[in-house]
Amino acid sequence: MATKRKAAILRGDLTIRIFENSGNGQVHYLGVFQPDSDRPRTFEQAPDYNGEQRNVLVFKLWAAERRTCST
Repeated sequence: MATKRKAAILRGDLTIRIFENSGNGQVHYLGVFQPDSDRPRTFEQAPDYNGEQRNVLVFKLWAAERRTCST
């Protein structure tokens, strides 16, 4: 992720829309999220595709809107 986009996320300048893979090529829209105001990001260790540990940037996000489910 480009540095300018990370900064824009932290400032709240980007709309963050989260989707979840539902399988079979389907995705489920979870809504709009915003970064936590107190601690928006942390640096952690996580394995890469080869199982090697690397530093990752983790954003703490909260739902920005309430959605109701329709069936």
